[in-house]
Amino acid sequence: MVFDRFDDMHTQFVYERFRLPAAGWRSHMVRSSEAFVKMAKLGVAYCLIPRLMIEDELQSGALIDLCPGDGITRHLYWHHFTTESGILAEMTKACLNHARQVLRSNTD
Repeated sequence: MVFDRFDDMHTQFVYERFRLPAAGWRSHMVRSSEAFVKMAKLGVAYCLIPRLMIEDELQSGALIDLCPGDGITRHLYWHHFTTESGILAEMTKACLNHARQVLRSNTD
């Protein structure tokens, strides 16, 4: 599954691990991370899902990790206006603080 036509994470993962070419892959375009989880749980497709989203499913066996210990690290960016104030500034601060608490960094 891919999120949109710009999502190359799956083909990159498969190429780097198994040297299978990216050209010609058929995939489902699913524009919802929650739907990724649902489709995987239904057995419709395999996909790359952030571990943070599926910890319970992995623990219960509802989902399995097909490549244990072999994930992808992606840099995340919070895009915002440099001149934000008020509620937008508070939201940015809250999002960044929460991300620092729950997301792993490259140094972990």
